[in-house]
Amino acid sequence: MFLYIKQGIRPAALLALLVWFGFAAMHAAVAQDSPQPLSYSSAFDNYPDASEVQPIDWKAANVVVEQRGGWRAYAAEAAEAAKRASQGGAQ
Repeated sequence: MFLYIKQGIRPAALLALLVWFGFAAMHAAVAQDSPQPLSYSSAFDNYPDASEVQPIDWKAANVVVEQRGGWRAYAAEAAEAAKRASQGGAQ
């Protein structure tokens, strides 16, 4: 059959056949694989319920923060914890 086709068409026909067989093989491989069951886990599954947290008055919360030294005290605590963690990891 290819003897009667012009010289320029042979490579194109060969390429078309290769592409056809490639898609056929890919389809056969996909068809043989059984689909895996999907699993879903929400990011909120382990999130605490709003009923577990007791709301407090914002003015009272501000007084507590002021008694503890304000935001600078919380920042110093975080800096100390980070320093301890970096020293513990370096040893």
